[in-house]
Amino acid sequence: GADRASNFFLAPVSVLTRADGSEERFPHLVTDRAKPGVIAVNQRAVRFVNESSSYHHFASAMQDAAENAPCFLLCDAQAMKRYGLGLARPAPVNNDALVAAGYLHKADTLAALAQQLGLDAQTLSETVARYNRDAAQGV
Repeated sequence: GADRASNFFLAPVSVLTRADGSEERFPHLVTDRAKPGVIAVNQRAVRFVNESSSYHHFASAMQDAAENAPCFLLCDAQAMKRYGLGLARPAPVNNDALVAAGYLHKADTLAALAQQLGLDAQTLSETVARYNRDAAQGV
C-alpha cells in the first residue's frame, strides 16, 4: 500500500469476454462494491478489503498480496435483485446471458459457488458467516 507511487489511480475492473472474443470492461468505482450484501474475497476465500473503500484503496489492496488478484465480488440474490453487480443490472433485468458467458457465477449454496470459483468451501462459509455476524452488529 502506502509506499506506492501516487501519480496514478487504480480501480478494480471486471471483464466480460463476448462470444466473438471482444471484451467489455466494467470499472467497479462506487456503484456496486459498497452496496449492502456485497463482499469481496480473495483466492483463499478470505475478505481482504473493505468493499466500500475508495476504488484506489480497493485496487491497492488487490496488489498487497498475490492471492488478492484476481478477486471475487460476491452477493446474494436479494442484493443482485436490488442493485445489480458490475455489468449485471438489477431486477427486472434477466442476467442469465452474463451467467452463460461466464461473467457471473450463480449457485444455490456457498459450497456450490466455492466449487465454481475454485475456492475452499469451508473458508468461504466461515468468511461469509463472520461478515454477516459483523454486519448484524453494525461492524
